[in-house]
Amino acid sequence: MYKLRIICFGACLLLSSTLVFGESVGKSLTLDKHPTANHVGFNIRNYIDFADDIQLIESYRIVSPNGLHLTFSQYVDGKEVVTAGAKLHLRNNGTFSVQSYIVNLPPLESNGLEKWFPSETHLIPVYEAFIPDPIYPAIHYTDISGHLWLKKEINKFNRKDTTLFTKVFMVNPINTANTVYGGFFIDNKDSSNSTLDSQMYWVKNPVQFENDTFFLASEFLSFANISLPFDDDFIISTDSISVNRLDNRFEYLNVFYHINEVGNYVNKLGYDALTLPLQVDVHAFSGADNSAYSPEFHTLQFGDGGVDDAEDGEVIIHEFTHSLSEIASPNNTVGDERQAMEEGTCDYFAKAYSRTYNDNTPTKIFSWDAHNSFWNGFNINTNRAYPSSLKGYKDGDRDVWSSALMCIHDSIGRDATDSLVLEHLFYQQANATMSQMAQLIVQIDSSDFNKRYYKKIKGCFVEADFLKWNVSIAPRNLPSPLLVLNQQGFIVGSGSLQINLPKKVKYVIYNALGQVILSDFKSQIILHPHDFSKGYYVIQINIDGINYSQRIIR
Repeated sequence: MYKLRIICFGACLLLSSTLVFGESVGKSLTLDKHPTANHVGFNIRNYIDFADDIQLIESYRIVSPNGLHLTFSQYVDGKEVVTAGAKLHLRNNGTFSVQSYIVNLPPLESNGLEKWFPSETHLIPVYEAFIPDPIYPAIHYTDISGHLWLKKEINKFNRKDTTLFTKVFMVNPINTANTVYGGFFIDNKDSSNSTLDSQMYWVKNPVQFENDTFFLASEFLSFANISLPFDDDFIISTDSISVNRLDNRFEYLNVFYHINEVGNYVNKLGYDALTLPLQVDVHAFSGADNSAYSPEFHTLQFGDGGVDDAEDGEVIIHEFTHSLSEIASPNNTVGDERQAMEEGTCDYFAKAYSRTYNDNTPTKIFSWDAHNSFWNGFNINTNRAYPSSLKGYKDGDRDVWSSALMCIHDSIGRDATDSLVLEHLFYQQANATMSQMAQLIVQIDSSDFNKRYYKKIKGCFVEADFLKWNVSIAPRNLPSPLLVLNQQGFIVGSGSLQINLPKKVKYVIYNALGQVILSDFKSQIILHPHDFSKGYYVIQINIDGINYSQRIIR
C-alpha cells in the first residue's frame, strides 16, 4: 500500500475537512465506464483517520463519466451527525481521492432525540422535523429546549413518442431583441404585443402521444399541479401550437423546450445520472413571485408574480441546475459560502446556456424576469475580492463564485467548463468554502482532464483571490519529510507544536485563505497556540525542487 499524504483545504475548527489523493492498488479499485458495487470491497478506515466511536455508513452513490462517487454519513452511538461524513471518489483512470468532513466532538446526553448537530464544543441531540409550507417547506433540527440549530430549505411515462411544434422565447425577449426592459418590453400583467411576439421562435419538441392527445412529457420532465392555481394546460390536442404569453399554455411550452434542451446537453457530456425525471408546475405558489426546486420531492415550481418565472429561460435552467446539484451531492447545502456557491453555480450554468443564443446581457442573469418592481436580478461579473468583500449570505455573494466560473468559460469554452462544473457537483460538501472548492476544481482538471487547462483555470481563481499561485500540492504518494510533534496539544491549546525538518530549509505557513502568516529559514519550528487563531493552516517547504505541504490545525 502506498503511503498517502493528507492535505486540508477547508476550515477545520469543527470539521476535519480533508482531501486524500492516491493511486488505487490492485484490480479491486480499477473502474470500468459504469462501476458497480463489487468494486467497493474495502474499509474506508484505510483511507481516513477517525475516532473509534465514529461510524461511517455509505448513504449514497452515483456514477459520473470519470468514476464512482460514494458518500458516507457519520454516526455516533447509532445516531446520524447532521452534515458530517466523508466522500470517496474512485476514478476510471485508477486514481482515487477522499474528502473527509468528520466532526470529532464529544456527544451530550441524547435524551432519546433522533440526530446530532455539531456546536462549537459538543454534539447536540436534536429532533428532525418536516415543516410544511406552501412556498418554503423545510427540515428543522431542534434541540429539546426548542432551539433551532439548522433549517434546511426544501423547495414515469409509458407513452409513444412523437413531435410537437411550438413557439418559445430564446431564452427571453430581452436577450434576443438586444434591448432593455421598458417600452414594449414590459410585463404589463402578462399582456403581449407584436414586438414581444416577434421574439418567439418555432421549435420542435419530442412529446408523448396517446389516444389522440399530446402530452408534454419527456425523459426529463412531466407537468403536474403541485400548488395553486390548478389547471390542465399541459395536455395539447394538436401537433402544432402557436400561443403567446397571454395564453397560460405558453409557460408550459417554454419550460418544456428549455429543460429538454439542457437535459439532452447534460446527457451528451456524459452526466445522464443527474437528469432524473422531474415533476414541474409552471403556475405555482398561488401567483407569488418565487421559483423553487424541492429535493424532497424532486419537483420544480415557478410562480407568476411580475414577469412569469417560466417565461425566462435563465430562471428555468437556474432551477433545473439545482436538481442536478442535489442529485450529485444530496443534503449538503449548508453554510453561507456553500449556499452562495450553490446559487452562483446555477447562475453560471443558466447564463452559459443563455449565451449560446445571444450574448446581449453577458453581465446580468434573469434579464427578463428581474426587470420589474419585484426585484432587480443578479450580476454575473464582479471583481469583488475574496474573502474581504463577502457579505455573508447566499444572494449577496453568489456573483463572486459565478463570475469566477464565467471567467473559466471565457478562457476554455462552454463544453470544457460545463464538464468541470458538472463533475465538481459530486464533490460538494456542507460548509465548504469558495477557496476549498476552487482548489477541488483545479484538482479535478489535473486528475480527470490531464491538467489540460490548469493555468487558465487556476488563473481565474487566483484573479478572484480564491487561490494563490505559490501554494501548490506535493506529488502524490510522497511521504512528508516533516516530523510533527504534539499535534493534539496544539489543537486544544495546551502545548506548543514542534516541527522537525530534515535540514535547514525555508518554510512558509499559510492560513485557510492562502495568505502567508509566517516565513523563515530553520531546521526546527516551534509554534505556540496563543499565536494562532482557531482554524487550519498549511506549512510548505521545498527540498531539492519538490514542494511538500503539511496540514496543521489549531
